[in-house]
Amino acid sequence: MPRNNQTVPRHERESAIVAHASHLFLSAGYRNTSIAAVARAAGMATGAVNWYFPTKDDLFAAVIRAYFSDELRRIQADPESCGDAGKQLAGALAALVPYRLLHREAYERMEVSPAVREAYSEVQDWVDERLLAAIRDRVPTGTDIESVTDVAHILAEGVLIGGRRRDRPTEELLQLIIDLLATAAVGSPFTLRRRRSLDCTS
Repeated sequence: MPRNNQTVPRHERESAIVAHASHLFLSAGYRNTSIAAVARAAGMATGAVNWYFPTKDDLFAAVIRAYFSDELRRIQADPESCGDAGKQLAGALAALVPYRLLHREAYERMEVSPAVREAYSEVQDWVDERLLAAIRDRVPTGTDIESVTDVAHILAEGVLIGGRRRDRPTEELLQLIIDLLATAAVGSPFTLRRRRSLDCTS
């Protein structure tokens, strides 16, 4: 016989709500998912869901934290990626592909929602930190990589939220990004050919 909701520990009720919300956000998107729909899916009253998560953004932030925490636990338990920032990041980005729609919506909501901004910033900070660690692993000790941090952040964000179908696997694309940024950080003398202006005469 199912337990009465009053006998279910709070963390179990919250987890159940977040699990149902995650499914609905993934299938219908942020805009088309309502607290009422989550409540119906969880077999609860809308007011009960609001008691745990006062706004839809609070619930959305909890969903982001939940799936990202699950992924971090998986990565930390994987002996193959232990100590290798590049492998950890590649594994995380590949696993987060199904959540790309939520990443794009979180990126938009960050501007207007402190709850989503705080939750999604945790994802961004971890991705940035792992990417910079992978670059440090490929450059001489003491190399100042400050000059490539902004570019690293932009490229990592693009991998997280980009909707374009890629011809390369995530790990290969990430390796290319890391190698290019490591090369830039050590000041390799490669130069990009500048496109000639159309009004130039030869």
